[in-house]
Amino acid sequence: AALALASAAEHAWVWASGGDPDNTTIPVFAVLVSVWCTLFLEAWKRKSNVISFRWNTDDADMVQPFRPEFIAHKGLSQRRGLYTSRGFVPVDEDMRLPTVPYYSETRRACVMAANFAVTLLLVAVVTAAVLGVFAFKLVLRASRAPVLHLEPAWAANVAALLNTLVISFMNLVWAHVSLYLNHLEVHRSDMDFEKSLAVKTFAFQFVNSYISLFYLAFVAGLRVNLFGVHTESGEPLRDECPVPADTAMGTEPDCLYALHVQMRMLILIRQGVRHLQVLAPLLFAAVRPWLCRWWRNEAPPHARKDA
Repeated sequence: AALALASAAEHAWVWASGGDPDNTTIPVFAVLVSVWCTLFLEAWKRKSNVISFRWNTDDADMVQPFRPEFIAHKGLSQRRGLYTSRGFVPVDEDMRLPTVPYYSETRRACVMAANFAVTLLLVAVVTAAVLGVFAFKLVLRASRAPVLHLEPAWAANVAALLNTLVISFMNLVWAHVSLYLNHLEVHRSDMDFEKSLAVKTFAFQFVNSYISLFYLAFVAGLRVNLFGVHTESGEPLRDECPVPADTAMGTEPDCLYALHVQMRMLILIRQGVRHLQVLAPLLFAAVRPWLCRWWRNEAPPHARKDA
């Protein structure tokens, strides 16, 4: 709540100062966000340790039960040993220990290497898609056709919208692909399964969500011809940061403005979709009685009978 209030206050100050984002409140807001994130993380660590001590779950990773999918896997063997937080410890010479289900670490390493290759392939697809969107932005700027030609500021907004759609779609695809790849690794416990899935999800979504921002921050301002797009006169069309649509933000090409457009589109669309997912069932439950009454009173008799 405090962070939301600070953000609202910062935006109000920007609006009151004529819409200039380069004002003295930005460093203060950045410091507040950094301090809040650090304090929140440390407070959560403290709270987690207190709960772990209270419920006696400090060694929970050592006593995790076997996953049903792990026990039912056909590639298991029986071996004497112990499972610890560092993995399986074989004790073949001690006949007093019972045998436990065991999956070859070498086989799991081979599967994880194959999964890593698939992850790199999808990261390359994401990179190509993002660069393709920026190339399409150059085409919109260079086109002489009235239908396709857009001013640089509007082309930046279109590219930000397309990038947001690509990011959302690839995150949806990766949610299913990562789950399938994780099942192939045959993890022993639910904790191991969830840790591996979290690493895959974080690594892919980091690249997917931030590659466009890194491009705008560090590459677009160099004015390099990455895509081979040329004007009608044959000159290379170099990508560059757009001039802000609002003259109050300046009249020179500004990469921070491009970052602002991309971040604004990401926040608005992704948060809007998430809120819609939460509110849609509530709205449907509120509207459904009215629709049912309308259908009983207004629909034709044969339609009501068929329904």
